[in-house]
Amino acid sequence: MKPLILVMDVLRERSPLLTQHYQYLARKDGPLEIKFCNSLNIPIDQAVWETCGDRKPDYIYWGFTHGKALRLNRDYIINNNIKIITEIGDVSSWGQCSGNFSQLKVDIIVFRAPSLDYLGERERLWISKCECFKDADIVPVPWGIDTKKYKLGRQIMRNHDIAFLCTIGSEFKYHDERRQISKILGKMKRQYKFPITKGRIFGDAYIKTLCNTKLFIVEPSMRDWLTQKYLEGAMCGCLMVGKIPTMARNVFKDGENFIEIDDWEELPGKIRSALNFPGNVHKMARVGRSVVYERFSIEKTAGILEERILEDFNCQT
Repeated sequence: MKPLILVMDVLRERSPLLTQHYQYLARKDGPLEIKFCNSLNIPIDQAVWETCGDRKPDYIYWGFTHGKALRLNRDYIINNNIKIITEIGDVSSWGQCSGNFSQLKVDIIVFRAPSLDYLGERERLWISKCECFKDADIVPVPWGIDTKKYKLGRQIMRNHDIAFLCTIGSEFKYHDERRQISKILGKMKRQYKFPITKGRIFGDAYIKTLCNTKLFIVEPSMRDWLTQKYLEGAMCGCLMVGKIPTMARNVFKDGENFIEIDDWEELPGKIRSALNFPGNVHKMARVGRSVVYERFSIEKTAGILEERILEDFNCQT
């Protein structure tokens, strides 16, 4: 019998990003059976009945922010011996996650990094002492890109020179840097008349905009973190302009497939210089897309998660 995983999927614009590996594995029809529940506002026993029928799931995936739902369903999870999988995007999330899981035990943590080398000694020590995490298996699964979803538009034919897009709310605490960049781009647009697309945008409109843009401004959310938009922009054939996160320096290299900015005040000059040489922009964008396609295709990244869940399940049977 295949291990059954119930994925608790919050209905919001960006939630498919958090569950995309499970969606891919479900479509693949491989060795895992995966069901989706699109609400956190119903009791877990009702969610299990409506999505899984008589069978109890072997694992439940919870996003680390679902603290209230977790606490309300603690007894059901414990009494039915259901294992918990959660996903943590960066080390700043551990504290919040531990609070949400304080009365439960996490079995598998999906850590959004190419390897566990990006966990520092302080974080490792903290995890080892945290009751809900200390026995959990931490599996590095970097962001994956569904290569069929991101269709490459021709770089030379793009109508927009520059895009600076956001897919989360303005209340997000790491928006200070984004506000600084937005002001600089506003001055550039008035002074140089560059066609600049900026603002909050989601879904297909987000992808279409990237596929029609030459330069995509990116920043690591003030956390030195490889966020998903770096990979999305590269897969859509944009040339990234911004700061390179530490863990992405073996992926993006200044002058080869990236235009690196040390200080955001340099942005106008770097952009003007790049747009004066469209052939170079096109060439660097192609290199960036090739690297991301090779290293971050969802076929590879989802395979890491699938393999670890099967290993854990087979150890218990």
